Amino acid sequence: MRVLNINLTDDQYKFIQTRVKSEGFANVSEYMRAIVRFLQNVKASPKVHLEIKDTPGSLTPAEIETSLSQYGYSKDFIKSVAQGFKGSAFYKKHKRGNGH
Repeated sequence: MRVLNINLTDDQYKFIQTRVKSEGFANVSEYMRAIVRFLQNVKASPKVHLEIKDTPGSLTPAEIETSLSQYGYSKDFIKSVAQGFKGSAFYKKHKRGNGH
């Protein structure tokens, strides 16, 4: 695995640290790899503003898979996201109590 050093503003660093904790990532590297995997499968430029209307804890993995498939993501990407989501500390902490 390669190492990449980047310069961030204080606000960017705080934002990443907050997201790592709130979304249940083990560390910053895991979070950044998830972002890269996401961008590898997005057909638009990273400059495009992406809006997420539901928080991850409000959707089941099946609903997330359905939503992603509607936006044209590859089956491999969707499977990777679903597996990562199901294994995340965030999901385990916030999952719905309806068998999902």
